[in-house]
Amino acid sequence: MRLSGCKGIFVGLESVSHESLKSQNKENVNVIEDYKIMAKNILREKMTIVAATMYGFDQDTNESLFSETLRILTEMGVTALQAHITPYPNSEYSKTLLEENRLITQEAKYYNGYTIVHKPSRISPYELQKGFIEIRKKFYSLPCVIKRLFHHNPLAWWNFIFFNIIYHTPNYQAIPGVNINEWLKYLKSIE
Repeated sequence: MRLSGCKGIFVGLESVSHESLKSQNKENVNVIEDYKIMAKNILREKMTIVAATMYGFDQDTNESLFSETLRILTEMGVTALQAHITPYPNSEYSKTLLEENRLITQEAKYYNGYTIVHKPSRISPYELQKGFIEIRKKFYSLPCVIKRLFHHNPLAWWNFIFFNIIYHTPNYQAIPGVNINEWLKYLKSIE
């Protein structure tokens, strides 16, 4: 891949929770141990890895979402993180949440992948939103950046640093009409 000009790979990890993956029938597709081996091979070849993770499935817990996810992403040496909150409009999960009266809002501006719009079964909406913000901060913190850097081929460190600079600013700060701090206050008020 590198010889063909590939500079990096976007990997849809979705979740590190076996239970969450199983609920989506992806437990045999998204195998974390396989991803760790893949990451090692990709990074050795001087390429980057942008990992996509999803937060907010009913099987998710504080530990699986935040402690385990950060640990595994760090162990893999992931270059950059593209984290999203589920559900997406008109998905099966979204339809289930609507039927179960667990949607907090249906206002389109909040369906942006960064703000929680539903009530998961094992974590409060406030804790999910707060944890989502915190995991990005921890992932892009200097100690975590340094730990992940050393997984990369030294000849690719400049690329790693570049990606960590451009992805450092969270996307949720640029969503028109959405103030994440006000949304957090609202989520806290409905607990």
